[in-house]
Amino acid sequence: GFDPDSAMVEPLAAMLTARRPAGVVVSSFWPPTVEAFHARAPEIPTALLTTSRVGQLGLVASVAAAGHRALNPPEATVTRELVQAAHAAGLQLMTWTVNDPGRMRALASAGVDVVITDYPRLALATLR
Repeated sequence: GFDPDSAMVEPLAAMLTARRPAGVVVSSFWPPTVEAFHARAPEIPTALLTTSRVGQLGLVASVAAAGHRALNPPEATVTRELVQAAHAAGLQLMTWTVNDPGRMRALASAGVDVVITDYPRLALATLR
């Protein structure tokens, strides 16, 4: 099938494997891309980005079974139940794109591990 990011797997895996930067997680909306990256560089954490069109709870087990370290759903789909299910499966929950301070606090309170934002300084000030 069509996978626009497959050409990036090898150069990205080679660079990250050589440099081993702390805190890096490779994620993609395309399961074949993130799975190919994980197969090539299993020591680098990977995550599956998802959309609101997909049932999030149904993905938790398959994301964990694929060896990924996180599930990255859109913030509007995050519930305490989803956070608990991800954590029970050994996954972090990293949600996107959270730009509202109130929503950042609510997600942190629900146990979300990471908020992906366009405003990192705002997130740091809000979540300290």
